[in-house]
Amino acid sequence: MKGTRVFANEKGYFPQLQPGEYAYSPIFRKWEICSPTGARCSLGPHKITEHDDGTITASPSILTTEREHGKAWHGYLEHGQWRTV
Repeated sequence: MKGTRVFANEKGYFPQLQPGEYAYSPIFRKWEICSPTGARCSLGPHKITEHDDGTITASPSILTTEREHGKAWHGYLEHGQWRTV
């Protein structure tokens, strides 16, 4: 799945992320994601590489744990592309 980068507005906020979107929060200085299943989390402990085209790669793999809502997800975000494990 191709991801979509969302940019913060002039006050540093961005809208609620939809499945497949990711954004950098300049207020909290961290990347936020919404996985392809709709599970949301921050990428605080991950190494983030920002590419010239504006996409990112997160390392290691991303594991979201919104199991109670059936949204758990495990996979990779590489050059803005989501890949399920």
